[in-house]
Amino acid sequence: MDKNREGIKVSIIGEKWRLPVYCKDTIKRVEEATKNGKTLHAMYAIPYGGRWDIVEAAQSISRKVMAGEIELEDIDEALVAEQLPGRASNVPDPDFMIRSGGKRRLSNFYLWQSAHAELYFSDSLCSDFGEVEFLEALRWFQQ
Repeated sequence: MDKNREGIKVSIIGEKWRLPVYCKDTIKRVEEATKNGKTLHAMYAIPYGGRWDIVEAAQSISRKVMAGEIELEDIDEALVAEQLPGRASNVPDPDFMIRSGGKRRLSNFYLWQSAHAELYFSDSLCSDFGEVEFLEALRWFQQ
């Protein structure tokens, strides 16, 4: 792996089962190769929806209540957050989120987790969003 990329952990969140086999294989290789990264955790949502995330958490909690593993009174924000499938590897909620493509909305992305995040909107399309745009977003966040 490239020296500049050492320390980066990559996670893909979402309904990976919907992807073609070759995509799933690539994702598995990338996640495995970067699983020990500690410097930066880059998360990509492919295909993912915030509503799906919340529904999955609600279903998981419901199953636990029905199985008698938890009581209804045990349900709180921390439990819901813990059950979100998009909560990869105990990653804390984001401090900063970048939305490219000129849209000024979250578009069903990380709805629960982004409650307190700073949101940066870029007019650049995702395919054009490169190092210059990323550094511009970081400078904005630092202010």
